[in-house]
Amino acid sequence: MYRPTTSYYFKNIMSIDPQRCLRCLQCVGACPRKVLDFADGNIYLRNACQCAGCLICESQCGMKAITHRTVKA
Repeated sequence: MYRPTTSYYFKNIMSIDPQRCLRCLQCVGACPRKVLDFADGNIYLRNACQCAGCLICESQCGMKAITHRTVKA
């Protein structure tokens, strides 16, 4: 007999520290879903819902300006 287990859904929250960011655009180019964009001298999330949480942008940032945290949805 199949017994479903309790599952929790999580969502990934990304934040960008503008004081640490050098605006090198490495993260923008590395994002496979093109979630990040550059405008008005700052990097911002174009569509946060599309972020898969792959952490590629975070790994490309040498200044550690991008951080991710996972929370229960």
